[in-house]
Amino acid sequence: MDNFLLKKLLTEYDSKRIQAITEADIRKQEVYSSIPELQKIEDKFHSLSINTLKSVLISSKEEKENYLNNLKVQSNNLIIDKCNILKEHGIKSKDLEPSFDCPICNDTGYVKDSSGQTKLCNCLKQKIFDIQYNKSNIGNLDKENFDTFDFNVYSDKPNIEMYNSNISPRENMHKIYDACQNFIKNFDNPDEKNLMFSGKIYKATSDLREAVREAQIIFITYPAHTFEKLAEDLNRVIDDSRMIGIIPGSGGAEYAFRKLIEKGCIFFGFQRVHAIARLEEKGSSVCMLGRKSDISIGSIPDNKGSEIGAIIEEMFQLPCNDLPNYLCLTLTPSNPVLHTSRLYTMFKNYKKG
Repeated sequence: MDNFLLKKLLTEYDSKRIQAITEADIRKQEVYSSIPELQKIEDKFHSLSINTLKSVLISSKEEKENYLNNLKVQSNNLIIDKCNILKEHGIKSKDLEPSFDCPICNDTGYVKDSSGQTKLCNCLKQKIFDIQYNKSNIGNLDKENFDTFDFNVYSDKPNIEMYNSNISPRENMHKIYDACQNFIKNFDNPDEKNLMFSGKIYKATSDLREAVREAQIIFITYPAHTFEKLAEDLNRVIDDSRMIGIIPGSGGAEYAFRKLIEKGCIFFGFQRVHAIARLEEKGSSVCMLGRKSDISIGSIPDNKGSEIGAIIEEMFQLPCNDLPNYLCLTLTPSNPVLHTSRLYTMFKNYKKG
């Protein structure tokens, strides 16, 4: 289980539990203020409990039982009086109690089973499942399934130069489709092997002009101190309007790339990285960690945010929030805030002048 996710959910549970209790206390005080008799009963109950406790502490065993029995009788009488007063005023007892989202665990996230062991409540299990399910990108099965799969999207013409294969993309997708169908049919078979999706990089080049020649969207993940040089190089090879995205978008990118913006390029940035990558095997594989539940972007011009957001949602399969303007990114420099030790290492020997 993702401990970070569980901790986050339990914090949310704690907050809403406190809120429910606070709201109940407010309702209770309002009712008691309008019906003083209820406050008097409440005061009698507290006084009775305290006095009984004091007597029990200094009494014999037989006297303790008498005190406790007397407490039980008087408490029941006070409860009956309270219920009668509430009924006269058309108020239900549960109206004065906290209204928890889950009546089983009272928004604690935990319950005890028949053996007395503490376990996750079903409501918390469901929340964890929902979050993991949404991250799996299979939440639109009504529209995205084998029955609606369209092979016509793929070209029926082979392109050996591009795909290094003498079969067409459409024929290749038929093979992939059949393999996936077979995997599902034999899913319960322990001898059935997992599927591995792989592909080839379309182009890898050190020639910047060649790299961006056919690109409609250019993503930049360079560190901020390289922005100015990269912007100058891009400005020499880009003559038309493109979409240029910075991940993350802070670090003064909008100033470094201003000439491209003036050329008509649509400029945007992520407020935070959508995930981080960690090396698994050098030269072979990496893994993705900390995938966010959504992405927030700012754009220049700011009226292009929704257009870019729709593209980002499709590419990253994550909800995209359109921020009011690019300033929302520059005022949240997450990397410098999170990596103060790195900044110290860079500037610790700095001397004025």
